[in-house]
Amino acid sequence: MHFNENTRRPQATKSKGELMYRVFYPKYRQGEGIARPIKEKATFQYVDDILELVFEEVFHDPASYVQEMQMIPIPPPLSTEHSRPDKETVVAGFVSRFNPAPV
Repeated sequence: MHFNENTRRPQATKSKGELMYRVFYPKYRQGEGIARPIKEKATFQYVDDILELVFEEVFHDPASYVQEMQMIPIPPPLSTEHSRPDKETVVAGFVSRFNPAPV
């Protein structure tokens, strides 16, 4: 849905009306730049349209479902399952593996 709504975004313009471009320097061009147009920011109007459809057409009284929704268990983030080493330990491991000299 996001892709469909934002497929034909117009090109962004400066305050004076000039079209905006971004220059890329890919390796295969060996230093030669490529200009690509900068598009306007994406819109998210489809989210409001879906919410309006759901709460006005499908669920006429959503209050009765709130208690059931709050009972659904939400698991903790996966990142909380493991302890994180401190930054100095990680950097020391990188230095000892790739560069025997200290940083």
